[in-house]
Amino acid sequence: MPEVVPAPAENEDGRSKDCVGKEGFGLLVGAIEDAVNIASRSHYAMARRWRRVDLGISIPLAIFAAGTAGGTSAFALSAPSSGSPFAWVAVGAALVSSALAALNTSQQPGKKAESHESTGKRYSALKYRCRYVLILEEESDQRRAEILQALI
Repeated sequence: MPEVVPAPAENEDGRSKDCVGKEGFGLLVGAIEDAVNIASRSHYAMARRWRRVDLGISIPLAIFAAGTAGGTSAFALSAPSSGSPFAWVAVGAALVSSALAALNTSQQPGKKAESHESTGKRYSALKYRCRYVLILEEESDQRRAEILQALI
């Protein structure tokens, strides 16, 4: 059997007690806008951090990978029994580049940066929707409740 939902109680002026008044509505939307603004800025800050991490890993990775290739070539040209320092350089570059490659693959800083940036953009769009709602402050209580539901 379907559940019967009671109608909301009404104030003496006939408005629903669940409806937010004009002053409360503006304060509520303003508070939502402030919270969304903080979330947006936080995501943009995290995107910047992950971009720096991405560059901090990718650039040395490319340098050490090139060093590994060059060191291997130099080692191949020299006799293996001569105890050439190029052998240790090639081994060191290979270890560092493989560690950076593993770190880059496991953490995927580029994807994390993109994710935070797209989330920040969505929060920014919501912030501007809140500003639009504040402009509509002269709307009726019913229309305001509909707009608030659309935001949530």
